[in-house]
Amino acid sequence: MNWKDASVGRVICSCRNVTKKEIIAAIQSGARSLDDIRKHTGACLDTHENNPRCMDCRLDAAEMLAYYSALADALKR
Repeated sequence: MNWKDASVGRVICSCRNVTKKEIIAAIQSGARSLDDIRKHTGACLDTHENNPRCMDCRLDAAEMLAYYSALADALKR
């Protein structure tokens, strides 16, 4: 899945049913690491090895974190 093209309602973490919107909200609320996103949303807790239906959202969440954190920082300037 390409998270950039996904609608805000698209589920990014299938294990915890966390949407793109929820991850963006966590970043806007101050999440600055995957651990912060886990704490805010519950996403990124599983891996495909542990849970066969897991799509391993950590890469998507990390990319979203980098993108939206940089965007938020740029808007503050």
